Formats: sequence, C-alpha cells, structure tokens
Amino acid sequence: MLTTSEKKLSQHSNSNSRNSGNISSASQPNLAARITNRIPMGLPYGLFSGLICWFALFLVLFSTEAKAQPDQKVTANITAAHIASFDKAPFDKMSSDKATSHIETSSSLTGYTIQDSEKQVYFERPPQRIAVLSWDLAEQLLELDVIPVAMPEIRAYHDWVVRPQVPESVQELGLRSEPNLERLAAVKPDLIILANRQKDVQHRFSRIAPVLYFETYSKQHNNAEAAITIFRTLAKLVQKEDLAEQKLTQMQADIEAMKSQLVQAYQGQLPDVSTVRFASLTSVFIYGDNSIAHYALKQLGISPALPSLPSLQARTQWGITQTRLLNLREIEQGSVLYFTPFEHEKKLKTSPIWQAMPFVRAGRSNRIKPTWTYGGAMSIKYMAQALTESLLAIAPAPSLSKSISQERALYQSQNTDLKTDLKADPKAALKTDLQANLQTELQIDRQTGLQADLKINSVSVNQ
Repeated sequence: MLTTSEKKLSQHSNSNSRNSGNISSASQPNLAARITNRIPMGLPYGLFSGLICWFALFLVLFSTEAKAQPDQKVTANITAAHIASFDKAPFDKMSSDKATSHIETSSSLTGYTIQDSEKQVYFERPPQRIAVLSWDLAEQLLELDVIPVAMPEIRAYHDWVVRPQVPESVQELGLRSEPNLERLAAVKPDLIILANRQKDVQHRFSRIAPVLYFETYSKQHNNAEAAITIFRTLAKLVQKEDLAEQKLTQMQADIEAMKSQLVQAYQGQLPDVSTVRFASLTSVFIYGDNSIAHYALKQLGISPALPSLPSLQARTQWGITQTRLLNLREIEQGSVLYFTPFEHEKKLKTSPIWQAMPFVRAGRSNRIKPTWTYGGAMSIKYMAQALTESLLAIAPAPSLSKSISQERALYQSQNTDLKTDLKADPKAALKTDLQANLQTELQIDRQTGLQADLKINSVSVNQ
C-alpha cells in the first residue's frame, strides 16, 4: 500500500510521461509537414538554376556569333567578288579545284571571268577602285582611260616611263618592291593588281582586297607578245575591249608609217641597230631578243647589229644582258642607240672608249629620249617612235655629186638642144649647167631639210 507521498510521486511521474508522449506525438506531424513542405520549395529552385544555365549558354553562343561577324563580312565581300582562289589568303580556305568549280557554277550569273597568270577570277561588274603596284600595269590601265586610285613611285615614273602621264589624283604607295600597306589599305581598293616584284608577298595584299597577279616579264615567254595579251585582258577587266583593239590597230598602222619613213630616209637600206643602256661609262646593258626595244626594231624591219655575239642577244627575263663597253667595238657597220636618262651622258663626249668606237667615229650613234624599256603594249609604239626619231637624226644625207649628175642626165635628156648650145656658145652652156646644178641643189635641200643639217653637225661633233 502506498503512502500519500508515494502516490503523489507516482502521479507526478505518470503526468510527466503523458506530457512527454504528448510532446512527441505533437511534434511528429509538424516535422512531417516541414519535410513535406521542402519538396515543393525545391522545384522552383531547380527550375531557376536551369534557366540560369540556359541563359549562360545563350550568352556564349551570342558572343561567338558576334565575334564571327567580321570574318563573315570579309567572306561575304570575297564571295561577292567571286574570287576563285587566293594563295595563302587567311579568309579563303578553298582548294584550287573547288575554286575552279565555284567559278564554273557562277557562269549563270551576269558577269565575266578574268584569267591572270595563276587563276581565274569571276567579276559581276568592273572594279571601280583599282590599286596597281607595277609601272607597266599602271601604264596599261591609263592607256585604257582608267585612273588607278594608287600606285608606287609616281615621281620616278614621270622620269623613266613618261607616257602616259599619271593624274594628280593617284595616291603614292612608296616603293614598287615594298609598297606601303597602310597607305594601300587607306585608299580602300576593291581590287589590287600586281606583277613580278610582288609575287612572293601577294598574300599580304590579299588581306586588304582581292588580287590579280600578272607575270609580265619572264624568260619563258615573249615579253612584248605577253604585254599585248595582258593589255587585252585588262581591257576585258574594265570592259573596254573595243578601245583596246582600236589602239592596237592604230599602233600597227603607226609603226608601218614609221618603217616607210625610215626606208625613204635610208634610201632603201635600213641599218642594223643595237640598243643599249649605260650601267656606267665602261659597262652597258644590251637589249636582246626578249626586250621591247628588240621587238620594236623588228617591227620596223631592222635587224640587230651584234649577230657575231649571240650570247648578248640571248633571251632573258628582262631582255637585257650586261657586258663591257669594249665589246661594242665588234659593231663596225651597224648603228648603236643608247637610252636616256643617263646621269653621266655629258662625259661620253670625253670618254676615250666611247669615242673610239667605229659607229661613233662614223656618226652612226645617237641618244634615245626617255622611253620605258619594260612597259606594256603601248610602250611598243612609244619605243618605235623614239627609235625612229633617233635614227632619222643620223640618217645619211644623199650624195650631192651623185644627185647632181643624175639630175643633169635627166635635164639633158629632156633638152635635146643642149649639145648644140655646147658647140655654139660654151659660155652659155656653162651658165646653163650652173643653173641646173643650182636647181638640183635647191631640190635636194628641200627634200633632205633638217636631216642634212643634222648630219653635218653630227660629223662636226664627232671629228
């Protein structure tokens, strides 16, 4: 039996147990609810994280697209020009076969294809802003009435090439061997045309604009004929083919007229002629088989004056062979013309080697006014003109005594009474003879004109 204190203690323990159980049972539903509540809270959190990932991926793709825009713009520009291939060009990955097929599939478009020395290039329309890096190609364009936006060494061009003149609007690009790339890019060309000097570095220029390359001077072809072919190609490029053919036809007619003029001045016996350019007072460059000068002389019906030295007439890339001035002493009957400018030209009058040459002593040498010897198609005409002028200046004057005797014989045949006059009155006959001589001399003077004066002056100087 429990005491009163024990009952109270027992009741207190049971009360604590019930309270403890109540707390546990009461807390269980709350915990479950809390755990259950975390599940719907995790769904928006995961969705938010996913959205962040997708947004980050979008930013990466957008930045890549934006970064690719400049390259795509360059590629689009090249595609618009339909450039078939660019060696080492960073924006062109097509092989030559793919480039060729690309051009062939473009044939349905309204345009035309240009063949340079390495590739075919398709153009939808003529280029408007052409930069040219070679004098001979610049000359060709100017002859076609196309003004390039830029070219190198313009001041020197005026001294050496001379014709045609370069307009003031053309921008200077520095050296031909190393044009200024910054200046070239600044003029914003839509086409760059270059030649031999820039072949090895043409990939640099292709980063600025599409490029056409022409191997203008080579040992493997006839330089003059190649110049004519390139002239026609450039005419097609700028769509001026009719103008090119008109100029070529006129050039041939002009050369034929010059040939007739020389035949008349040299009385049907054209001289053999060699042309040279002085490297120094003791060394010269002979213009041989593959030179513009040789081609022009051939068109004029003139042969070289150095057939005994074939090594000096052999074909080279630029058509020239350097030799000692003394080797020109082999030219005994022919004529020698030398190109200017030559900075020591005045010293030739006192040069013992030059003055001892057979052709100099005989008055069969002369200077040629500045004419570009490594030019394009029209340089052939300019060369022929310069050679003709130089040869006419030293053409031999007709023999006065021979002409007088011929005129006297003709006069006698037309005047049968002259024999009677000689018997009847010798003084009257002498007077008639003197009058005939005077008339003949006047006729010869009118015919030869300046040529006779130049001949006399030339002989006086050489003596």
